[in-house]
Amino acid sequence: MAGIKGAILGSLYAIIIAFLVSFPIAVMSAVYLEKIATKNRFSDIIETNINNLAAVPSIVFGLLGLAIF
Repeated sequence: MAGIKGAILGSLYAIIIAFLVSFPIAVMSAVYLEKIATKNRFSDIIETNINNLAAVPSIVFGLLGLAIF
């Protein structure tokens, strides 16, 4: 595959695979934190990390990844 078609298909495959891996993990984590987990130090650390990740724009993660790798 040459040209733009290969690039678009490769991007779509990467998006689909990332979604299929991350979505179940995210849903299970949310259900665990909200319904199952007791309020302790471990759950507080996880919730703090989630809030920090949500507060940072994705471009910052992209630039960090570019700088590191």
